[in-house]
Amino acid sequence: MMMSNEAQSRRTFLQRTSTVTTAVAAGASISLTAQQATSAPGSNERMRIGFIGPGGRGFGAHVKTLCELHSEGRSIDLVSIAEVYDVQRDKVADHIAKQTGR
Repeated sequence: MMMSNEAQSRRTFLQRTSTVTTAVAAGASISLTAQQATSAPGSNERMRIGFIGPGGRGFGAHVKTLCELHSEGRSIDLVSIAEVYDVQRDKVADHIAKQTGR
């Protein structure tokens, strides 16, 4: 079966980025041990969450649920959004701002 150039370039991109991600994660795990993370002042007080490409499903399943948890007093902050589509990014950002005040 022949694959289009688009599929091949997407596959190549995913293979390359997974290799880089693995290398970065390995380096990060060497530089910061679990003991250092738990002993850092305030490291376990709040969880900061960012969204990458929330789209429709991510908005309904994750963003709204985490906003509700924040409203219930859970120690989470919704801090960033990365979205290719400006309309979706603004929709998510507006919802988070309305629900959390930030």
